Amino acid sequence: MTRYMRFHLNFGSLDGKQVLPEAVMRWMTKPAIVAPWFAFKSSEEEKVTSYLGYGLGLFLGQHGGWQYVYHGGFWAPYLTRMSLFPKKKVAVFTSANQGPASMNHVGVHTFIYDTLTGVNNGTEKASERLEKLRVEQARQVNEPVDAVPKFMQTITTATKQNEDISGKYGSGSSGNVEIFEKFNHQTDTTGIYMSYGRLAQAWLENIGGAYYRLIWDSDVIQDYY
Repeated sequence: MTRYMRFHLNFGSLDGKQVLPEAVMRWMTKPAIVAPWFAFKSSEEEKVTSYLGYGLGLFLGQHGGWQYVYHGGFWAPYLTRMSLFPKKKVAVFTSANQGPASMNHVGVHTFIYDTLTGVNNGTEKASERLEKLRVEQARQVNEPVDAVPKFMQTITTATKQNEDISGKYGSGSSGNVEIFEKFNHQTDTTGIYMSYGRLAQAWLENIGGAYYRLIWDSDVIQDYY
């Protein structure tokens, strides 16, 4: 992923070789669709991130007046985001299990960028800003979910194993992954089944301890936004 981000920051050049023409890379960050998502400051201390449009597979905007390019991906219950600040040659990538409270990728990325460029200096004030982002994001998630640590329990019997991991996992913002017992007509036995709507469905085969192999029962679809 680091090489991929360097590829973007260097406009198609990697390891001293121009893999794609610079003109093509710049074309990808030219707005093709207008998408004005603006926010306004309410105090001098605040930093504002605004989105202007959509290019060729990349969202375009600004942070603190500097060009900001990003894209994200989602595969339940994981959410990822790549942020590029071309003029400053800064790139940030995160991938996280959403859990009960959705992680604020934008807040984390812009905080890292501000820190690297000297806007934040590791002071208590900077730490307080990041904490406010975390608290606000947690507040926005209202739907209760079961605790993921069930997966880490010691499993002694097949029956207890099924009881331990059955339930709903995920987050209020990204939806739930449900695990339950289901009769398998191919094997004539009752097994453990995972379902994320109709997007991803699979049988779970225990391969020891708290580890499972997924045997897909549906087409695996990658959903990008």
